[in-house]
Amino acid sequence: MNMMNETGLLRQLHEQGFTAKDIAILRQYVEQDGVTYLSLLKELRKRLIVMSIFTLCMFVLWACMAIFEYHQLFSFSITMLFFLVIVYIMTPVRLATKAYLFLKKEF
Repeated sequence: MNMMNETGLLRQLHEQGFTAKDIAILRQYVEQDGVTYLSLLKELRKRLIVMSIFTLCMFVLWACMAIFEYHQLFSFSITMLFFLVIVYIMTPVRLATKAYLFLKKEF
């Protein structure tokens, strides 16, 4: 991506609600991994979608267990909570949500 397109994209990101801190985090990943801003935004979008699907599956499984009175529901609930915390830590949810909304709106 040339400098003009990069500057335009950064301006668009700022206009769509990305803060200076968000853009600095993106810049750090771009410089560290040698990817473009657009490919990084697409990767964040993929992570958000995968995290959402996993979370939905876990909640559906939990609901089925609750409906059918599974005897180990409490231990499964603890495990599910632990899983969700790990997924939340591994996926920058706020940034991924902004990336998802930006790509949905702009592309």
